[in-house]
Amino acid sequence: LQLVRDFCRRTGQPVPETVGQVMRCIYESLALKYRFALGQLTQATGKKFSALHVLGGGTKDGLLCRMTAAGIPVIAGPVEATALGNILIQLKALGQLESIAQGRELIARTEKVTRYEPQDHAGWKASYQTYETILRHADTVQSLRYRCPAGLYPTCADGDRVSSFWKTPRSLFWSDCFRRKGR
Repeated sequence: LQLVRDFCRRTGQPVPETVGQVMRCIYESLALKYRFALGQLTQATGKKFSALHVLGGGTKDGLLCRMTAAGIPVIAGPVEATALGNILIQLKALGQLESIAQGRELIARTEKVTRYEPQDHAGWKASYQTYETILRHADTVQSLRYRCPAGLYPTCADGDRVSSFWKTPRSLFWSDCFRRKGR
């Protein structure tokens, strides 16, 4: 918790005081990062996506799904997507399904899927614009790099780099901390 607070303080962001505020900070960051990644996919492929499909255990987190749906509808589920995909392939290989499409139809009929519609467009739009501006300016992003303190993660030692610490309007996002051993 203190790491998040210290980072927010150093980067001029509102400092979360309670555990709930820290969690909110992290959730907002994840939702904004998902939106950013979807924008990158749109740019790379030239396709406009009508919904974001979220699969696996994260689909059980309704708050994160609602936050992620700020810019586009989110279709969450099934929870056990990996196992179901494996079963579908095995059934196809055994001749129990005529096609993968038939398996997808079966999963769609039998598994729970929840749709989250976008809400609070203005608030999320403003947060995203700030987030995107920060990510698109390399000099700003470079200034936000953070050095990992000793003991933060089992694989970190003093001086190891955190690969991505990003400042956002009320949030932060980080991915992994790893030891650089000439890799």
